[in-house]
Amino acid sequence: MNRNFILGLILLATLSVLNAATTFEECNVFSDEAPINVTISPDPFILGEPITFTVFGKLTVDITTQTVVNISFNDHFGSHISLFSFPICNENTKCPILARNEFSMVATVNVPASLPSKYIILVRVLNSTQLFVENIDKPYSLGCAIYYSFITSSTAGPSKTSSGSSTTAITKTSGREKIEWSSRLNLSLGLWWIIWIFG
Repeated sequence: MNRNFILGLILLATLSVLNAATTFEECNVFSDEAPINVTISPDPFILGEPITFTVFGKLTVDITTQTVVNISFNDHFGSHISLFSFPICNENTKCPILARNEFSMVATVNVPASLPSKYIILVRVLNSTQLFVENIDKPYSLGCAIYYSFITSSTAGPSKTSSGSSTTAITKTSGREKIEWSSRLNLSLGLWWIIWIFG
């Protein structure tokens, strides 16, 4: 009875890790930049393939035709690997958007094929004149969200297709991600084996 209970806990813990979503956090609680919300699809993403960002929130300043969303993939030191910029104002979104009114935009980019295992995804709203500021920790932007692959406990899980079915992480993830999932599963199976033999 105890053996089955412990086995169930191990399996639940493994599944919770595999199904957790990528969660973006507030960049700097001590700065004036507003926290924004970011979701990605597919989640997990695939190296070298498209990823869609949905960015939304409320800023403390007006959004104008000079306001852009800046998406960057960085190594764990903060150096850019890929950098993309998209205007918030377009034929579907009319500007200005007054301060404290919600904005929303969707952008699709390609994930860098060379993205390392430790990386940072930074999403910032800023004026286009500030686009290429190098220091990602400098609180110059209007809004910001960040994801650290090596700090947060959240790990991407299977995304949903348009039909509502889940895509499989094993066949759709990168080689690095396969190794990570395999290591976690092997650890769980090893614990189960020890409990079964010596329990």
